[in-house]
Amino acid sequence: MIYGLTHTQDGKPIVSPPALIKLAIGEPAQGRQGPRKLDHILFKRYDPKTGEWIQDPELTEKFGPHPTEVEIVLLHDTPEEAFRTSYEMWASQQLLCRGNGLTAQRFFKELRRRNGRTEYTPTTEPIQVSCDYAERCPYLEEERCRPRGTLFFMLVDHPIIGTVCKITTGSFKSVRNIHSTLAEIYQARGTLRGLPLTLSVEAVTAYPKARERKKTINFVWTLRFTGLKDYGAQFKKLLEDLTRPAALLGVNEAIKAHQLAESPQEIQAEFYPRNGDLVPEEEEQLAEPGEEGGATDEQAEREVQAEAQTEIEWEGLF
Repeated sequence: MIYGLTHTQDGKPIVSPPALIKLAIGEPAQGRQGPRKLDHILFKRYDPKTGEWIQDPELTEKFGPHPTEVEIVLLHDTPEEAFRTSYEMWASQQLLCRGNGLTAQRFFKELRRRNGRTEYTPTTEPIQVSCDYAERCPYLEEERCRPRGTLFFMLVDHPIIGTVCKITTGSFKSVRNIHSTLAEIYQARGTLRGLPLTLSVEAVTAYPKARERKKTINFVWTLRFTGLKDYGAQFKKLLEDLTRPAALLGVNEAIKAHQLAESPQEIQAEFYPRNGDLVPEEEEQLAEPGEEGGATDEQAEREVQAEAQTEIEWEGLF
């Protein structure tokens, strides 16, 4: 043991920060350019020096430039632990609302339009509100609120304890696909931990506006179980390690690190592009219309029209 290098002064091991990997089938919005959907999987690694997610060269080389599926192994026992879901509404500064379809916690007061901007008043304490999926919350109808699901796992072909991967999706279809598969397997087996599955991206046809019958192609996540294959010794060792308390502690620490690595601005840009115009009231420029820093009614109308022209259908984008 070397104090200060391998152990702290009181003898506790110094553990390197976990490697954070995320898989994506889309790229965030950039300026007025909306999010871009992909028909293949991107591998991204969190760079703690820059605080950004960059393409992982090692995994890109291992799986190729345009993979459409990967073998994964789950880390938790139940569907709720493995795949964390909720309705959420994000601005670039903060989480605005989170609910389960029945009740929600809201962290702002009603939106209002002023000086060509849409602003909200943050609250110091969450407000308990109804989250009635049947009545369809107006923010859900406007797609300012969307489902958000995050699945944590390890790659079968990259079985390294401490390297926890995730996908996050805002697609209704992807959330339903993944949860239905997990629920079906859980009912049959009673646990999900250590189970190898195939995670893939598939194309689906959608008609966002039924009256126009305009067809679009979206890409969604799917999970499938194809049976227990004859994996190598390294993977079998990983499955044994996953049952040990130290490994589970490492997984939980990696998940916490994943959550800290995601900034509200990144979440909003990637999954809630229609909320890019939302600003907190205290940061709003209070200049009168027509003054420097403000906007005339005509300018505000042009901004609204420009936003409408750049809108696309977000369903199934990630």
